[in-house]
Amino acid sequence: MRIHSLTMTGIGPYAGREHIDFDAVGASGRFLLTGPTGSGKTTIIDAIVFALYGDVADSADSSKERIRSTLVGPHTESVIELVFSTGAGVYRVRRTPTYERAKRRGQGTTTQNGTVKLWHLAEVGGEPLDEPVTRVGDADAEIARAVGLSREQFTQTVVLPQGKFARFLRADSSERQHLLKDVFGTGIYDAIQDALIQASRDGARRVEQAAADLRGQVASLGRHPLLTEAPSSADIADAGEETADADQAVLPEDSSPEAPSGGTQEALPLPTDDAERAEPQEADDAPAQTPAQVLETAMAGATPNLVALRRIGAEVLEASHNRVASADARAEAAGTALTRAQSAREEAQSLHDLLDRRRALIEEKERLAERAEQEADDARRLQDAERASRVRPYLVAEQTAHRRAQQAVAALATRADQSGLAHLAEQAGVTSPGSTEEATASAARNHGAAVTPAALVEPLVREAQRQLTALEADPSQASASSTEVDAAPQDSDAAETPVAADESESDRAEALSPRGLDDLAHRCRREHGQLEALVDLEAGLPARESALQQREAELQRAAGQLEQRAEKLAERPAQRTALVETLEAARAAHERLDGLQDRRARAEERHRAALAVEQLTAQLAQRDAACAQAAALAREATERVRATRLAWISGTAGALAGELTEGEPCPVCGSTTHPSPATAGTDGATRQQVEAAEEQQRQADEALSGAVRQRDACATRLQEAQRAS
Repeated sequence: MRIHSLTMTGIGPYAGREHIDFDAVGASGRFLLTGPTGSGKTTIIDAIVFALYGDVADSADSSKERIRSTLVGPHTESVIELVFSTGAGVYRVRRTPTYERAKRRGQGTTTQNGTVKLWHLAEVGGEPLDEPVTRVGDADAEIARAVGLSREQFTQTVVLPQGKFARFLRADSSERQHLLKDVFGTGIYDAIQDALIQASRDGARRVEQAAADLRGQVASLGRHPLLTEAPSSADIADAGEETADADQAVLPEDSSPEAPSGGTQEALPLPTDDAERAEPQEADDAPAQTPAQVLETAMAGATPNLVALRRIGAEVLEASHNRVASADARAEAAGTALTRAQSAREEAQSLHDLLDRRRALIEEKERLAERAEQEADDARRLQDAERASRVRPYLVAEQTAHRRAQQAVAALATRADQSGLAHLAEQAGVTSPGSTEEATASAARNHGAAVTPAALVEPLVREAQRQLTALEADPSQASASSTEVDAAPQDSDAAETPVAADESESDRAEALSPRGLDDLAHRCRREHGQLEALVDLEAGLPARESALQQREAELQRAAGQLEQRAEKLAERPAQRTALVETLEAARAAHERLDGLQDRRARAEERHRAALAVEQLTAQLAQRDAACAQAAALAREATERVRATRLAWISGTAGALAGELTEGEPCPVCGSTTHPSPATAGTDGATRQQVEAAEEQQRQADEALSGAVRQRDACATRLQEAQRAS
């Protein structure tokens, strides 16, 4: 902190406006305020303190009411304005005290309350950076933050109230000690010393509590299974053996049933310490101590045997590692068994799907066999129908044509006999109904099987058409012929019944007429179309037969595949039995896996807690040693500060006393008599040495506080780790 200027108006003995430029008077590095008693030297100090804190320097022996000058009238305002700078910046503070001023209206006076304004300047003599702070509380807080000292600290380190130093010079040793405490505020170091003593007591209590907690933890650890019993054979087996056992459990056909691994549990033999190993030879015959007994021995004394405890912790940690490794091996084996069981399950599922496919194919084969038989019957019936369809139309046509030809020939013969057209029959080779059959038979013999009724009738038709053309030229012959032709049917079918004869003759005449012959040709064409449809159907039979053969080949191949799969299925029961056993083993391993994983997690947690306890115990011992060392250094620094201050004060008082002259005023108290001047000491100290000692004390106090905090944090973590273990 640095004070740049002070301006006072109506303050103390200064009725007018006074301005002090400390930058100018302090250019050489130091300056002196001198003057007779009551000249206003203390007022300058009070004005500086009042501007900063709103109170005088020595508030115990004087009042801030003396800030108001008694030499000014009620209309004059009392103002103090101070410009100072710190690491926080440059500030200007303007403060007025509380005083009685004249009323603006009327007679008498009224109380003018104190005010304050604080500006933050860009530089000394520069413009404000922002609006001033006008509230007293806010201004005091900002000044305390910028200066970093309270009023008491400021008056004890920066300014020294008048009279305090004179009292110090006249005081004896005990009074001087109290006075130094009052002036320099050394009571804080007594408080620090008391706090250190209390902290030491608290540390001792915490050490005792930690020892008690350690004994409790050791007692709990002595009852732990890792110390009271050995791990089972399943816990200490090699990981490879665990895997092999798991493989045998997964493959039942390669394994034999065994009893579950148990193993006899016995205590872990642990050495106690070097002294025990150095005992005479006859001590070897004595039974080895259990870990619990070793722990009890280590905790038997007033101070726990940390070496034995660490060794036991290492042994327990190794046993925990072994169990964790065993649990890992069993977990890995169980995982392998589970993987194999899953593969076996997938194979069983695939086999089940194949069986379903086989059943579906067998059903399809049965359906195809039924359809094949039905299609074979249909094919045979179709072939018979096709053969019949190819023959039947010809037979029917031949029979019909034969009958109609016989009827036509008979009718023509009869009409020829009756109408004088016998020469037509003679030309055709037919003379009577009886000869018609002979003519037909003869024609059949001459022409072979190709002779049809149409061929036999065709000459007659041509001859009839020729005769009809001739008759058209002579109508009289046509009518006669017509009459004879109409009467002819009655004579030709005389042997038949009377009603049927007329119809038969009419049918024959119609059949031999051109229209009848056209109808006959039309029917022949229609029957020929039906025959073509049958021929097309017959032409498609080879393709259908080929398709049936291909289908039959596919059925045969499917039957072969079914036979192969049936052979494989015959081998599946044994495989299924093995897979079921494997699955059961895998399920059992999976059920054990959860428990093993939980045990592994708990073991790892205890392992980490045990490691943490061991590490934190060592750290706590280091922290206790560091705290003790820091406390010793802090006490030494406090004592060094006290001695340095006393030496500095003694040297200063002696130097001032050496400059006193009888009859001349004292520069401190102003007295012209000097009844008890102080003597100069031989081991004086400078102010710089005092400040260096104070800095060392501050660093020592900070180091002690940091060591205590670290020790407390380590103790807290140790307690948490002990609870977790």
